[in-house]
Amino acid sequence: MEEDANFFHRYLNGGELFDRIQQMTCFTEKQAAEYMKQLLSAVVYLHERHIVHRDLKPENLLLDSKKPDAALKLIDFGTATKFEPGHKLTQKYGTVNP
Repeated sequence: MEEDANFFHRYLNGGELFDRIQQMTCFTEKQAAEYMKQLLSAVVYLHERHIVHRDLKPENLLLDSKKPDAALKLIDFGTATKFEPGHKLTQKYGTVNP
């Protein structure tokens, strides 16, 4: 892991979750539940700290290794922001799909 003044950099060699799922011959409900548990755990962690990611999409879900039980990592916090409970965020962010 590398660190500079504002960012942590970690190389994740497991690739995108979407690509992993496409390569699988069988993707079970149990596997889907484990990935969802990891993703929702990350979102809860952020929200408990009053942070909203604002760009959740398949390309921002990477695996930390090529192992079958690789951990899911949420990346790209370029549009993330702090929020105050009870106040709405009104600006639209994220990736626009054509």
